[in-house]
Amino acid sequence: MTVEVGQWLQDYYWRTRKVNWVEFSHSKDPEREQKKERFSQGKFPFLVTTTIMERGVTIPRLNVLVLYSDQERIFNIPALIQMAGRVGRKKEYPQGRVLLVGNRITSSMLQAKEMIKNLNREAQREGYLKVNLSSHA
Repeated sequence: MTVEVGQWLQDYYWRTRKVNWVEFSHSKDPEREQKKERFSQGKFPFLVTTTIMERGVTIPRLNVLVLYSDQERIFNIPALIQMAGRVGRKKEYPQGRVLLVGNRITSSMLQAKEMIKNLNREAQREGYLKVNLSSHA
């Protein structure tokens, strides 16, 4: 699925804008580390991946879309929180969007969202987060 979505987006951006904005990768991609590094350096704005970017990645101005996030056996509460945690990790850009896309809204999605909101409120109270949370749902 990563290859299909990545190739479709590559083709779309090339046809419509004549730009090479998209790369894709997965655990068996021999170039995955180079692609992750180039993405981290801002060489291209879209990286379609499996969960290989779930941990240990800090990229400024990052948004995350989790496709098929309604598959609870894969995307449980901790996994969704971990993926969402990639967003807003830079002091210079503490905002970003997390989109969970599926056929239905699951209890894992709702619980992860509520836990993230609670953690963000706590971080704001402690002075670690200087963003107006009322404008960020």
